[in-house]
Amino acid sequence: MERLGQPAFICLWLALVTLLVYVPVFHAQFVGFDDPDYVTGNPHVLSGLTLANLHWAFITNHAAYWHPVTWISLMLNSQYFGSGAGAFHAVNLLLHVANTLLLFLWLLRATGAKWRSALVAALFALHPLHVESVAWISERKDVLSTLFWMLALMAYTHYAKTGRISRYLIALLLFGIGLMAKPMLVSLPFVLLLLDYWPLRRFAGHKTFRLLIEKLPFLAFSIASASITLLAARERAMTPLDTLPIFVRVENAALACTAYIGKMFSPTGLAVIYPYNLHPSPIFALLSLAALVIVSAAVIPIRRHKPYLFTGWLWFLVTLAPVNGIAQAGTQSMADRFTYIPLIGLFVIVAWGGWEALDALRIPLVAQAIGASVALALCAGLTRAQLQYWHDSVALFQHAANVTVDNGIAEANLGFALAEQAHYDEAIIHYKTALQNQPRATIWNNLGQSLIATGRLEEAISAFQQALNLNPSFGSAHHNLALALARSGRQQESLLHLGDAARLEPENASVHNNYAIMLGRAGRTTEAIQQFQMALRLAPEMATTHFNLANLLAQQHAQDEAMAHYLEALRLNPGLVEAHCNIASLLLEKGRTEDAVAHYIAALQTKADYLPAMVSLAWIYATASDEAGSQHAAEAVRLAEQACRISGCKQSGVLDTLAAAYANAGRFEEAVKTDEEALSTAKATGENNFADSIRARIDLYKKGSPFRAKK
Repeated sequence: MERLGQPAFICLWLALVTLLVYVPVFHAQFVGFDDPDYVTGNPHVLSGLTLANLHWAFITNHAAYWHPVTWISLMLNSQYFGSGAGAFHAVNLLLHVANTLLLFLWLLRATGAKWRSALVAALFALHPLHVESVAWISERKDVLSTLFWMLALMAYTHYAKTGRISRYLIALLLFGIGLMAKPMLVSLPFVLLLLDYWPLRRFAGHKTFRLLIEKLPFLAFSIASASITLLAARERAMTPLDTLPIFVRVENAALACTAYIGKMFSPTGLAVIYPYNLHPSPIFALLSLAALVIVSAAVIPIRRHKPYLFTGWLWFLVTLAPVNGIAQAGTQSMADRFTYIPLIGLFVIVAWGGWEALDALRIPLVAQAIGASVALALCAGLTRAQLQYWHDSVALFQHAANVTVDNGIAEANLGFALAEQAHYDEAIIHYKTALQNQPRATIWNNLGQSLIATGRLEEAISAFQQALNLNPSFGSAHHNLALALARSGRQQESLLHLGDAARLEPENASVHNNYAIMLGRAGRTTEAIQQFQMALRLAPEMATTHFNLANLLAQQHAQDEAMAHYLEALRLNPGLVEAHCNIASLLLEKGRTEDAVAHYIAALQTKADYLPAMVSLAWIYATASDEAGSQHAAEAVRLAEQACRISGCKQSGVLDTLAAAYANAGRFEEAVKTDEEALSTAKATGENNFADSIRARIDLYKKGSPFRAKK
């Protein structure tokens, strides 16, 4: 038993239990909330660590943060372990385990209290409030920054005990790296002062002024990080004061702070997003604020006798300060992930205060151990239950909608998740519910896309227009409205909105591609080519853009340029059978029949039932010269009959090709009968010129002669 109480065995136990409790995370998927920004829709992350991506990591404020170390971590994750969700979840979990072990080892080094340190680390590892930080891939920044926080505390504690300046410099370096993973660490200088009081007890042997001076380099790092964060977040994430007045923010901060304490003891109703209440109860807010002030005032006079209360409580308040909502970023009123570091302070109070209380009551150590084990088992069970909601987006946002009230953001994200699974009718219901509480342009836009998928075109157009009424600069809504208007035949309006979309989203290659297509249809060829070229500058590996540009160039008889883009489209997407057929058409115009045949065959090898290639190849075989026609007579009939079956024998061109194949094979009666059906179909569909050609071929077949195409 004494051996099992060694720090190494405690670390092993903490690691194994944490891994066992978090096993379900290995089967969890990406979620549609931030994960597209951080991984699934981020080409820089998915392409791994390159010099270009490294440069991007240090200059970007993508996702409203400057955190290059987090980007580098995700890039390395993708490069070495692939882009599957399981690999990202595994690294998050391993970082959480590392943080747990470092927390135990640091507390043990700082206090010498082995079992109380182990209890704090176990609560940190297993508490349900920490599930969000671990199970959400986008919160890599949380677990990663905490790793550097804990390493910095280890180095600083070593410096405080030994006076070695190298440890001080290492702590400062680790702090700087941690800030580049997540700027929430800005409170570390103040936490170090708290630790100087307890458990390091440095105030007794050092002048206060010296301890303050000692923290100035850390404070400089914090100020620099906070300034960069405010600049980065101002563009996308910061909520202006006219939207959320300062008194509302203060009320919410007080309510959120007490709610975190409540959820620490009763971790139920946890959600990925808690809606912001713009009209909180002043009474509850005042009571919460009063409670916080009273506790803060109470820990000051008893700090000498119970210093852990002073440090633990102020640790909680100080580390929570950067995310308490006074400088509001995002739309949440609070967030479980914000407690990842702050709860350590409360866990210290529980462990040290609980031990003192039980010891004063003379509770046997065995009973204390059983009580702690039961509490940890409850935490583990609740954490395991919470993990099931992080399996996928639908489960996550359905749960959030279930446990909160008027949660428009959860409803909107649930709608988006259902739409991604093609459950459009259900998605529409949730979008409309979300709009009752959150009338946002993005939700109207997403609603419009689901309405289009269900064939409700006019309703979709109305939804996109509502989105633009709320945000006239919403490029995606302009784009989607343009596509909907084009489908309803309103081409000129469509062109106007596509122009707006291209102006508002100049880096969106798909917008430029679609704008070019519409310009081409409107006869504005020069502008269309310019838009295609712009799209290719942005995304040179978009096969469809090469294909669309080639089509336009072919219409302008720029055959060589068209051929080059068709071939590039095929290189990028070998399954693009339309490109094979269009190349074959260009080759036929140049008299290169054999090369054209090769492309039709390649198209059919890729897609065996591709009708245009089948009909064209059958026609070439059936109408070739006498020797070549005889050689491929059976294949021409096979291809033409198969094409007829696929098309239902109702297309005049297919029937005419089948007739030519029959005639080439010497089956003239069948040829005449089939072409008479083709003639009837052509007349019924108003294909008068084609009908004249069919009549001429019927006369040939009646005379016992096959039709031969002119070279």
